[in-house]
Amino acid sequence: MAALRAGPLSLEFVDGALRYLRLGSREILRGIYAAVRDSRWNTIPHRLSDLRIETAGDSFTLSFLAECRLKEIDFVWKGAARGDSTGRVRFSMDGEARSRFLRNRIGLCVLHPLRECAGRPVTVEEVDGAVAAGTFPRYVQPHQPFKNIRALTHEVVPGLRATVRLEGDVFEMEDQRNWADGSYKTYSTPLELPYPAAIEAGTRIAQSLTLTLEGPTPRPSRVASGIVLSLGDSPPAPVPCLGLSVASHGRSLHPAEAARLKTLAPAHLRVDLRPSRPGFRKDLARAAAEARALGSSLEVAVHLGDAPGHELKSLLEAAGRVRPRVTRWLILQDREGIPTEACVALARKALHSLHPPALLGTGTDGDYVELNRDRPPAGTDLLCYSVNPQVHASDDRTLVENLEGLASTVEAGRRIAGKRRLAITPVTLKPRADPFPADPRQASLFGAGWTVGSLGALCQRGVHSITFYETTGRRGVVDNARGSVFPLYHVLADAAEFAGGIVLPVKCTEPLAVAGVAFRLGAKSRVLLANLGPETRTVRLEGFRWPAHVWLKSLDEKSVKGAIASPVRFRAAPSRRVDSSGRSVELTLRPYSFVRLDSEIGH
Repeated sequence: MAALRAGPLSLEFVDGALRYLRLGSREILRGIYAAVRDSRWNTIPHRLSDLRIETAGDSFTLSFLAECRLKEIDFVWKGAARGDSTGRVRFSMDGEARSRFLRNRIGLCVLHPLRECAGRPVTVEEVDGAVAAGTFPRYVQPHQPFKNIRALTHEVVPGLRATVRLEGDVFEMEDQRNWADGSYKTYSTPLELPYPAAIEAGTRIAQSLTLTLEGPTPRPSRVASGIVLSLGDSPPAPVPCLGLSVASHGRSLHPAEAARLKTLAPAHLRVDLRPSRPGFRKDLARAAAEARALGSSLEVAVHLGDAPGHELKSLLEAAGRVRPRVTRWLILQDREGIPTEACVALARKALHSLHPPALLGTGTDGDYVELNRDRPPAGTDLLCYSVNPQVHASDDRTLVENLEGLASTVEAGRRIAGKRRLAITPVTLKPRADPFPADPRQASLFGAGWTVGSLGALCQRGVHSITFYETTGRRGVVDNARGSVFPLYHVLADAAEFAGGIVLPVKCTEPLAVAGVAFRLGAKSRVLLANLGPETRTVRLEGFRWPAHVWLKSLDEKSVKGAIASPVRFRAAPSRRVDSSGRSVELTLRPYSFVRLDSEIGH
């Protein structure tokens, strides 16, 4: 990473991209980069070489070569960027195909931040020169809010406007919150054009972006020292029912694993059943046995195919033999899209007699976008969708950025649901359809910190339940039959102890650095706090009605070995007493550390 300046702007160069173009603490653009997408929308990784960066006070120039090679794809492009003392930044790509291949997209992408843009005016200059006034969508827009873009202009601060001008193709914008991303994205080529398209060897693609500022630049404001986490403005919400998915590796729970999982007291276990396939009876029996062992109910996701009536009959017969305790049925399609009203009506009639108290839900097993573009039928108790933070990119910073996107899906989902409740199920660190092995960050302190952030983002009013990860294995919370656990296990255990309580809204002055979530149950309060980066950070917690002292337990690189090998001992060990002023508590967080802060009114 290289920290750069262009007049009043600060920005970073990271792996071929410009990121976090800021005026003081205010983001103007979140990122500028070039992407090569194959015929299945996979982003082809690149290898950088010949990187040259020159800086001179408040200006810079840089250049590099990026080679994108994977199977039949061979595309190389030269990147260049320049920033000057006026705040003008230019980024360009000039590439050539060295083989014939199919692509869905090749070109520049621009990310616009949510906090600074959502609901705010923007002026769009179209390719033919027409100018139109618009607004960055406040709620998640199902389709492209703007098309035929040549330039976008919005006000950064009163009197100061930023213009992004694009050359080399026709651009349009999508609302990436549909896939739980924390940004809007302007990209080329328009989706209404046929894809995939063949690229012949020798084809050249050149595009550029220029960011300019117009108007008086305010004097830099004084930057407050440290990071502040405080209570937010929205009302408290009931703690959702927190559950886990049955492990996809197919092995039954070992007694040592079950013992660890009981500490989490999962409200439910999710099991995915496809009654059109012969193995579903075995899956149901295994899930029912594991739920009984943990004292949990089942969340049964029923994926119906081409013969829903016959499949539901088979499910009823299998459930009649196993007699599972079901808390909710999720009626899904065994392919992309939302079940039809007729399909849901069939399921309602068939399943009600089996276990009348169970809730009936429908929605999608995929991303929120499916729910947003194809509204589900009425007559159900809840709506469901799944989330993961790396549909478009997988670096640590993107996963942190996308915590804000998770919160946006809930806010918009409540509008679709109306009086129905929301079930976020499942939450995974990696797309479940991804053929590659599980994300190694599942077993890391970063994974624990991201889980803290996802709890803070998703535990909002209207959310009935959240299903996190799997019980065991590389996508789970418990590692193996020896009983060791992943760090994120302790996050979920800490949250589970406040079942039946409320979630207090929190806000952070630097949400890309620190995540938090707060719970209250009777007189007891708990704040979970995570440092999301590799630097030591100071955080001040304000407005929580602190008593004279609070109790701190920390999970960091020093304590993590014992915490995962002996979780019972770690959880039973005494917390450290921390004095409070009554109004604030100041903490130093080690890199990627996760802390628990407990207090009790009257103590």
